[in-house]
Formats: sequence, C-alpha cells, structure tokens
Amino acid sequence: SMLVPGLYETDWFIWALSYVPLYCIAVPLFLLVGRALLPGNAPAPAGGHKMTPGRWISTVVLCLGVTYAFNILSSMLLTGIGMLKGTPAQNPLDMLVSASGLVWNLLFGCVVAPVGEELIFRKWMYAKLGRFGDKAYVLLGGAVFGLFHGNLSQMFYAAVLGSIFCWMYLRTGSLLVTISLHMTVNVIGMAVMPALAMSEAGTMAAGVLVIVFLIAGGVLAV
Repeated sequence: SMLVPGLYETDWFIWALSYVPLYCIAVPLFLLVGRALLPGNAPAPAGGHKMTPGRWISTVVLCLGVTYAFNILSSMLLTGIGMLKGTPAQNPLDMLVSASGLVWNLLFGCVVAPVGEELIFRKWMYAKLGRFGDKAYVLLGGAVFGLFHGNLSQMFYAAVLGSIFCWMYLRTGSLLVTISLHMTVNVIGMAVMPALAMSEAGTMAAGVLVIVFLIAGGVLAV
C-alpha cells in the first residue's frame, strides 16, 4: 500500500495476496510433509452409490444448513472474544469478499478454491488416509480442511462440510460430485447472499432462506 497504493485498491489484488502464499508455499509444503509421513497411496474409493438430482439437491441443502448453523456458533464465539479483548473480531472472508469484485469472487472463491481444495482434501487425503479406514478419513479429512481455512469464522463449519464432502467422495467415488457441491455452497455464500443483502427486500429474503436452510438441513442431518 506504500509502494503502489493503486494496486492495493484493485479488485483482484486481495485475492492474489491471499492465494499466492497459500497455493505456492503452504500447499506444496503440506503435500511434501504428507508424502514423507505417509508414503504410498491407497487406491481410489470404489463408490458405487449414484448421485441422483434429488439426492444432490438434498445434500446441498444439508451443507447449507450445516454452514449457517456453525456460522452462527462461530459468530457468537467471535463476539465473546471481541468483548474480552475490547475490540470487535472480524470475519476475514467477509472482508475479502466485500473488498473484491463479483468476477474475482466467483473466479477465486467459487472455481479455483473448490477445484483445488477438492483435489487436495478429498482425492489426495484419501490416497494418504484411506488405508486407515473410512472413519479416519472422514474425521481427519474434515478436521484438516477446517484448519486449512485458518480462522475461527470458517474453521468449524468448514470442518463439518469437509467431513460431508469426504463422505460423499467415499459413497460416490466421484470428485466431480464434491466439486459441484463445493462450488454451489460457495456461490450461494459468496455471490447470491451478498447480492441479496444489497437491498432491504433482498436482506429479508436472505434471512428467510437462511431459516429454511437451517430447518431443512437439520431435518436432513437427523
């Protein structure tokens, strides 16, 4: 911001500032450490369960219900932390989305992130953890996916979402299924909901949608 003030104000620079260290430094180191600790690869999951359109839609609703339920819990936790330290805790994702344009949010948040993260945390993680059983893969895969997000705002719902995506990868054997689920959740959270929040009527509609997702997602979870 001191050397090139205009660069910091561009729509794409905040995403680049976040993603270049992440995917060019952190992820390669993570893969190297994982390969050293867990040599060899398990074969891909057999799958066998077909993802019908109805089942796909119900899984999206489940994912959104989980996301908003744990997002509420995270917000309550962050509010408490903010009260203890005397300054409000901020949500890094909200700051990132609001500082960027729609095109870059869609490109990085709804295409690059889902594809890259599913390749790493579903396919690669199964190759390393599949030999230890499905339960270990689902629980550890979800936990590591939550930690990967690096902040309390996203960590809890990302961990549960990660476990759901791991389970769907086991059941279907298809990475395209989990990528499509991941993309849809991100598009709704990063593009649809912010667009609705730009007007009073849209904000009310978004609130109704969240309640619907919470109720329907809870029923599906049970």
